[in-house]
Amino acid sequence: MRMNLPQLVAPAQPALRPRLLHAAMGLALAVAGSGCALSVEEEVLIDDRSAFSASKDAPCFTTTEGGEGAEILPVDLDAERLGSSIGTIASHDVSSLGLIDGALLSCTHDRGLEIIDLASDKREQMSRSCDGIASDGTLIWVNSVPEQGLFEYQGLQALRDHKPSRTLPSAFASRLGLGEGRLLAAWHSAAEVLAVDLETGATTPIALPDYDGWIFGLAERGDRRYVVGGWVERGIRVYDRERGNLIDTLFADRFLQGLVCKP
Repeated sequence: MRMNLPQLVAPAQPALRPRLLHAAMGLALAVAGSGCALSVEEEVLIDDRSAFSASKDAPCFTTTEGGEGAEILPVDLDAERLGSSIGTIASHDVSSLGLIDGALLSCTHDRGLEIIDLASDKREQMSRSCDGIASDGTLIWVNSVPEQGLFEYQGLQALRDHKPSRTLPSAFASRLGLGEGRLLAAWHSAAEVLAVDLETGATTPIALPDYDGWIFGLAERGDRRYVVGGWVERGIRVYDRERGNLIDTLFADRFLQGLVCKP
């Protein structure tokens, strides 16, 4: 298992994928009036990507390194598509994301909790111990190792007022994500994730075959489990939720942090 090494060097920005770069070059030539028309494939790719990039109703969201913090990106895991930035999170160090009532919840170790309204881009920051956050669209869970609690809140206002409806035992983890009928938790460098029982807070380890590395986000959707590798093990690894085996790696050239999908 890797040591918890400090992130002293900012990751290099990834290059465009060849097909996207080719399409972008074709568009530039066309706009410049060079007389070089775009192919049908290029036109469809650009139009499709532009429509997706502008959407704040994407099925999932992740983040990547940006100039002023972390850039919020819409993501379609099924089609392996990333949209362009729709907003920012103040911190570069995103450990977990949640989604409720059109607001993106961010848990960061240097700035605490942040609420970003996706429609207005309005932000709220709360200096509160946060080692992971998740939401099923009705309830919000915040994991705090120092406070030894997994706090459950009934909506955004309860979170703002710090009035939990229940407190479960804290998972010893620095990441939290929404699973299928449960929460997922993980230490930031590990060979496993933890299934967290929503009634008792009890945790059950789930091995990640052929993986022992950084974890910057996790989620389950249907029969798939997703593990975000961050700036070292880049991309999002896809596991079969029942069998546990690795199926695919999405966005293998990208540095991504956090992952949340609509319940």
